Amino acid sequence: MAVLFPPFLSKGVGRASSPIDPVQKYRSYPGWTVFLSAMLLLGGTAPAAWAWVNPNFTGGLTGWTVSTSTTGGWAGAGCNPPSVAVVNATTASASGTGVAPDTAGLLPDHPACSQDAVQLYSSRGDSNNLDWAQIEQSDIVPTNGNTCLNFWFAGVFDSHHADTGDTAPHADSYLEIDVLVGGAVVAGIVYSWENNLAQIVQLTNTQVAPTGDGTECVVGTPNRWGYLPWTQYTINLCQYAGEQVTFRATDFDCDEGGHYGFGYISCLTWGMCPVASETFSKSNNPTGQVSQGATITYTLTYTNTGSIGAPNVTVTDVVPANTTLVPNSMTSNPPTGTTSQNGSQLLWSLGYEPPGASVTLGFQVVAGQACETVSNQAQETDSMQPCH
Repeated sequence: MAVLFPPFLSKGVGRASSPIDPVQKYRSYPGWTVFLSAMLLLGGTAPAAWAWVNPNFTGGLTGWTVSTSTTGGWAGAGCNPPSVAVVNATTASASGTGVAPDTAGLLPDHPACSQDAVQLYSSRGDSNNLDWAQIEQSDIVPTNGNTCLNFWFAGVFDSHHADTGDTAPHADSYLEIDVLVGGAVVAGIVYSWENNLAQIVQLTNTQVAPTGDGTECVVGTPNRWGYLPWTQYTINLCQYAGEQVTFRATDFDCDEGGHYGFGYISCLTWGMCPVASETFSKSNNPTGQVSQGATITYTLTYTNTGSIGAPNVTVTDVVPANTTLVPNSMTSNPPTGTTSQNGSQLLWSLGYEPPGASVTLGFQVVAGQACETVSNQAQETDSMQPCH
């Protein structure tokens, strides 16, 4: 017989425990821990700036460093090489109509906060995500309290390789946005079919016909497309006030030949950090006494109840002692982010969760040694931790 018994509810990294009395030891209760954290990494200092140069890309790329790569062997025939360009409603873009290409006219190529945006086009690379387009710029994190970096982004993604059974990381084209201090990434996001299936608007071949305009490279063979609507992202960088940070955005091709994508960025600002609001709960089934060999199902629910998005959301749990994880039992509903296991630790990397988003996670274990207590405790972290 195995007995489920969690520790006291607790906040922070620490763990509390309690003696088992004769009544309670044959009962189980959901145990949870909720805390917010942010990485600490020292970086250099620089003269105060506090204002991004040309944050809306008005009229061009002034202030931005632009890079492209065709190391992967750009295919060339029928499509354009990687590129960085400013697009808007009145200037001809790849679509020529003020909307992002291959989105059936549904995604504007600029956000509501600006008439201009940068378009990163990764092109049709051959292999290993080696064709890409990139922008970057450095600034100083303000010391006046306006330490939250805000920006808007959107993406367009070519064929989803999971349709053909390829679910390897970066099997598809993807958009990566990083914030660096001293050359090290302190905050970042990766958007792709694999990571953000629930948030990408999926289009059909009848909606996106091959155009031969330099984006749909193989005329007559329409691919499956999807797009991420314009989304505002907020990162709290109060730990680095007065230090130089670098904002970098890169759109990569897929790890095979022929698939590519677009990334869009605009409206970088510094501002006061809003208060994050979220709930995190956990339950287990069954909730009472279980027998050796019985299956225990744990369910974790994360909900962003605030008015702003939560960056870099991760949930971790540990396979309880005296139990064995059921293979392939880690789930996420809706499908979002990635899951991984390192020994007894389980990790769900959910990434960015917009306001109102709710994700249900789960896993199963089999009760092992008889007459032992099974304790379980999970935790959630993200990048909106305020400085104290």
